[in-house]
Amino acid sequence: MSPISQRLFNQLSTSCRNMDDGTIEALSAAVRSGQLPWFVGEFRTALDGAITIPLWRQVTALDIANDDRPLVEKHVRQVWTAVEPNEPFPGMRWS
Repeated sequence: MSPISQRLFNQLSTSCRNMDDGTIEALSAAVRSGQLPWFVGEFRTALDGAITIPLWRQVTALDIANDDRPLVEKHVRQVWTAVEPNEPFPGMRWS
C-alpha cells in the first residue's frame, strides 16, 4: 500500500470537506464529464489500505474518533457512489 497521490488528496480535500453534498455532487459531475479521468482509478487504489481515519479526518476536517471505521467507510462509500454509481462499492482494506 502506498500513500495517496497529492492530486487525489487535494481533490478529496476540496470535494469532501465537511462531507458537503454540493461539493460531492460537483466532484461527481466533474468525473462524469471527463474532467478528472484519473480520479476513479486512484480512488479505487486508495481503498486498498491508503485511506485511514487520520487521513480522512484531514480530508473532511471533521472530528472523527480514532476508532470510527464505520463512519469513514460510510463517507467513502458515499463518495464512491456519487462518482461511480453504476459500479458496486469495492470495499475498503484497512492497514
